[in-house]
Amino acid sequence: MNSVDRAKCDRLRELARCRVAFVWAGYRQPEDYGYDFRDLVSPYSRTAGNVDAAVMVVLQDWASHDVLSREPINAEMVRYGHDPRRPTNKRLKALLTKHLNVALKDTYGTNLFPFIKYGGMSAAIPMQDLVQVARVFAVPQIAIVQPRLVLALGRKTAEALRRAGATVAELPHPAARISREAMNAAWRRMAVEYQGAAA
Repeated sequence: MNSVDRAKCDRLRELARCRVAFVWAGYRQPEDYGYDFRDLVSPYSRTAGNVDAAVMVVLQDWASHDVLSREPINAEMVRYGHDPRRPTNKRLKALLTKHLNVALKDTYGTNLFPFIKYGGMSAAIPMQDLVQVARVFAVPQIAIVQPRLVLALGRKTAEALRRAGATVAELPHPAARISREAMNAAWRRMAVEYQGAAA
């Protein structure tokens, strides 16, 4: 690891410490459910942790209280920071490979909202909360990693990042209820517009 990589990692670990220390009424931490991601801003970066990545992937949020409180600790999520068996993660990996010729492990991936919301996985997070965490956690990650392309997955994720001052390429979330053709068309348009950014 060169000095630039080490400096980036140090800054990201400091941001992770800020995340762990952040107390926000109405939200919890992954560590409250037995997971230990204290060295990461978002668990997703455990697999997608290339701090020199040309492509950064930003999903909305990692999990919810209902899911984490009713399931035992998931060994896959401990190891990878996500469950690679879930269809959403499979689709994202396939889309990255097909349209940008990049593997998830070669990106820097994170969740816009690094805390645990109450309710189910589809529970809404208020836009003002998304914008706040974008300013405090997501935009600083972009500044540290300095990717050439930031992929914001989902309309709310993209909107929050833009309101926080980030420049992003908006794409449908891999779990969006649209056809495979529509999903691929959106990624094709993005790949043409940002041709060469992933190289």
